[in-house]
Amino acid sequence: MGDNTYTVRILGEKGVGKTSLLALLGSLAERGGAGGAIPGGCLMRIGGAELRLLETEYSDFYGGGDSPTADMWYLAVGLDEGPMNLDIQLRGLGIPSFEAVFLNKCDAVDYDDDLIELCIIETRRCLDCAKVYNDDTVFITGSVTDAAAGQKRAGVEAIEELLRDISSHIR
Repeated sequence: MGDNTYTVRILGEKGVGKTSLLALLGSLAERGGAGGAIPGGCLMRIGGAELRLLETEYSDFYGGGDSPTADMWYLAVGLDEGPMNLDIQLRGLGIPSFEAVFLNKCDAVDYDDDLIELCIIETRRCLDCAKVYNDDTVFITGSVTDAAAGQKRAGVEAIEELLRDISSHIR
């Protein structure tokens, strides 16, 4: 890929909201004239760079072909189920670390700060056990559903934070 083209993968289990997140990002990019939906994700242009954001599931690593690669890795975890078996799923995938973890579906736990903090602690523990955690890993909490509905605090701000984090890794 070109010097200003990046592949960004959002990894997570089915049902954590990856598809909805990428559909929302694609819609926002399309409305702003800076990209739109593509098969398996969306295309965005930020600061002179082209970003291909792609949805990735754990099963994509075991399909018999080449494992997915990326310039940036993001993990999506649904707060309705938490990081169950995350450490086992991440082992041996060849992902060095994640730029950020997007904790989606905070609305499912009524934005309970204690439950959110517990999920962050457990997710961090799973990442550490799988040897893919570093101190620079950012945790972003929000709700794609609330973002799509225009709720500022719970949704839109989380999407803005995710986009700022992605932008910060563009060189």
